[in-house]
Amino acid sequence: MGSKRIPINMFASEVCSKKGHVVVVNAFLATFNLKDMLGSIERVPGVADLVLPLGTGGAERQARRITDFFAQSPKRRLFLVIHNIDAPPLRSAKAKSCLSLLASSPCIHIIASIDRINAPLLWSSTESSVRKQHHDYAGDRRGYAWLWHDLTTLAAYDVELAQADRSSISGVAALHSSAARHQQDAGAAATAGVAMTETAATHILASVTQKAKKLFVLLGTKQVESMDEATDATGANAQQYALAYDLLFNLARDNFIATNDTAMRSLLGEFRDHGLVVSAAQGGPGSGELLWIPMRKERLSKILGALKTEQEG
Repeated sequence: MGSKRIPINMFASEVCSKKGHVVVVNAFLATFNLKDMLGSIERVPGVADLVLPLGTGGAERQARRITDFFAQSPKRRLFLVIHNIDAPPLRSAKAKSCLSLLASSPCIHIIASIDRINAPLLWSSTESSVRKQHHDYAGDRRGYAWLWHDLTTLAAYDVELAQADRSSISGVAALHSSAARHQQDAGAAATAGVAMTETAATHILASVTQKAKKLFVLLGTKQVESMDEATDATGANAQQYALAYDLLFNLARDNFIATNDTAMRSLLGEFRDHGLVVSAAQGGPGSGELLWIPMRKERLSKILGALKTEQEG
């Protein structure tokens, strides 16, 4: 927990800058996008002089040109610092494809921070563990080769949350208005699900499809895991253990439960209509949706155990 911007920037300037080129991007900004990140890397002297490789996507071609440039000599190194790699602009398939290509290069090193407890779900176990390519490797192996480090600082997110111009009346009004809406949405959602009991949940689950039950198990399992890692093991406030919609969708797709957004929302609708799953917008412009089950840990664990036994039988 806590902002990691200052210690990571110090590491980049005091250590990485002595070993190669350093590019720092702030993915937490509302204006951030993949194109700007690749453009920043291409400002490294010599990168833009290379001809763009053949391909269909502009971003993919840019990423390939960058990897080609740094592959020309083992002495050329790039340290790409990404603050909040779990930000919405970097969760798309295109962004992940470009990042995995860069990360697999032996001369490109990504130093990134995450602030969502479920952020590791953005990458499969295969993507997270793929080793870097050798200089003479001619294939298209992609992955991140992540090495995880705990960097708890408990520092305030002052820069990360500065999404509005506080020097202008309109900026302050927009910031306060946005915060008020998020609090109202979250409060309404929590209120809607506060009365959910084990008996009511059992009746609702008895009337839904098998795929809907499997989706409920996915969400519930991740929520219980988050509760287990927290100091408050009772999970009285279930909202703080919510899972981002896009992360749940990735899990559902990998488990062949829902292959598209329409199918996913249709399954969720069976629970939302009865208050068994509630949602709220994440704080900050451009952020996604959070989902959670409004039940205490012990009740939810009992429900999940019964569903898993039913599915195994």
